[in-house]
Amino acid sequence: MSPYLLREHSARLTENLRNRLDIGNFSCVAGYMANDGEIDLSRAFSWFHENGITVAVPHFRKGEMRFARLTPQQQFVRGAFDILEPDRIESVHLSSIDLMLLPLVAFSTTGNRLGRGGGHYDRMLEPESRPMTLGIAHEFQLNDEFSTKLTDVSLDAVVTEQQWRLFSAAAGKVLREN
Repeated sequence: MSPYLLREHSARLTENLRNRLDIGNFSCVAGYMANDGEIDLSRAFSWFHENGITVAVPHFRKGEMRFARLTPQQQFVRGAFDILEPDRIESVHLSSIDLMLLPLVAFSTTGNRLGRGGGHYDRMLEPESRPMTLGIAHEFQLNDEFSTKLTDVSLDAVVTEQQWRLFSAAAGKVLREN
């Protein structure tokens, strides 16, 4: 994908978030620092910050994924998997995260998510205490031809540069009408 098209998809997806997501339901949103063709969430992070919402992003310590607060003036360092991480870590506990924006390689029409194979999100997100999960994707990542395991976390919804797809009743409760 060209850098231009990636920027275009990222901008459109952010507009889809702004147009439909009722952010009054959230006090803390976890996202990710884009890498290798993933949707760039920096505009969405700015929108969350402007509305008083805490933003957290992953960082890795001893092979374990955790979350750190992201501030508007944040400086970064290259971390695990060559992904940017905050240079100063202010930990954010999973229990304080209301919405998690997940990167993915592919997603299905039933809400299954194919990640990069590390299982970091799957291990972290226990069914009984997990936040709402929103897959962040390019429309071309829709694919029903991948297998899943019982330990794989399914998504409550997916948003792309073109549309929203809802997979749980909870997801519908946090969206505004068009």
